[in-house]
Amino acid sequence: QEAKLAAGGFVAVLLAVLWFATTESGFSAATNGISRSFGIKDLAAALAANPEGGAQPVLVAKTNLQQGQPFMAIPADAVLDMRQLAEHPVGKMLSSENGTVVNQLAQEHQITQGGFNIMNHALFLALEKRKGANSKWHAWLSAVADPVASILYWPESTQACMDRSIANEGIMLQRVLNATVAASQQLCDTEFGEAAGCKAQPLTEAEAKWAIGVYVQNNFQDQAIIPMVNFMPYDNTKPSANPQFDQQSNTLRFVAGAPTARGQPITLQFLRGPQMQLAANGHFDAATARGVELALNFPPEDEAVQKICASQVHEMQFAPNGKPRKALVDCMFVLVADAKTKKRLLKNPRKARTPELEALAYGNLTVAAARMAQEDGFDASKCAAAEPSGPLHETLKNWAAWRKQVLTANAQYLEQVMAQKYAAAGMPMPTGQPPADAQPDDAAAFASANGDEEPAASDAEL
Repeated sequence: QEAKLAAGGFVAVLLAVLWFATTESGFSAATNGISRSFGIKDLAAALAANPEGGAQPVLVAKTNLQQGQPFMAIPADAVLDMRQLAEHPVGKMLSSENGTVVNQLAQEHQITQGGFNIMNHALFLALEKRKGANSKWHAWLSAVADPVASILYWPESTQACMDRSIANEGIMLQRVLNATVAASQQLCDTEFGEAAGCKAQPLTEAEAKWAIGVYVQNNFQDQAIIPMVNFMPYDNTKPSANPQFDQQSNTLRFVAGAPTARGQPITLQFLRGPQMQLAANGHFDAATARGVELALNFPPEDEAVQKICASQVHEMQFAPNGKPRKALVDCMFVLVADAKTKKRLLKNPRKARTPELEALAYGNLTVAAARMAQEDGFDASKCAAAEPSGPLHETLKNWAAWRKQVLTANAQYLEQVMAQKYAAAGMPMPTGQPPADAQPDDAAAFASANGDEEPAASDAEL
């Protein structure tokens, strides 16, 4: 009996060792496969199991990294973005040559430019997955986790627990899903579809949903996928990685921004909001959230708006301390200005910002913040009645409470600033609504963790 127990114990230990070795070799194979596929050099990091128990691996230091020590170099052509996709059959399939079909899809499914970007990337990822081991992306696609935590996979019962900002994110991604399936059905039979590999085989809804989920979970700044970088956990307070672009070699290099011990995850700051984090991954981190973003409707043909607002969309936010960040204030100046003043703002912003314009800009910000703070949030009674309840419902409850707290602080602070600005301009305080062209898009207002720019307000409360 003792011999049997001893033998059983030996077998158990052997199996454990084999499992560990297999797991480690799996991460090692994934690291090596991704590095070879995309020409990643100088890699002093490796994929490893997520210490927090997540399904997706994380990038950890392979040795003790000292501050300033290089640990990874990624060629620019490894980055999957709209510029690279434009040269790919998928991009050509959705290009201006099929403009009528693409425009009809955009109008029918009400998708924005951001949604169009997601659709492009999703079609590419889904078709690359079909290629299996023949795809350059095979090692990367095999390493990423299935996106079952994204909002497209949430049960219907969670709808009762969503505030409007999260519900709108789900609506947006569902529209993208519908448009992606429709695009593949209409365009895969064209010559570009044949080159893309979907001739007579349009995407199924399951394929499109998976690809959209993978993109929203792994993209960088809602614009691109950078292989290996997507495995870095984000930290918007003290990231341990510092990216540097080398123009001479056309390479994205990473150095340690802080000492990182061997085996420790390497973190990176992402300009991605907690709202998108929640919709993509089923959780958010209020501790690292940098503010609440204000999405605005503005005319795309307006040169000043495009240069000042559209190019800074990730920075247009209220900070958690109640102050609007610089990019949001800059954009609001443009939205309240007349055509002549807009031209002056493009040439010399400081001289164009009169006290009257400041009053109008901050007045609109105040109305927007107050309106967002008063939105209907988490309904505890409806959520409690929803089945099945669970951690996601609790997360949505915490999310709504955090968002309302930040927005309330924004509104209270801005009321004081607006009064000061109107007094300085010698203007009476407004009693009506702001101009129609400066109205915030309430349905698109959502929370976002963006950047470290100092708020535009100069008071000492910082």
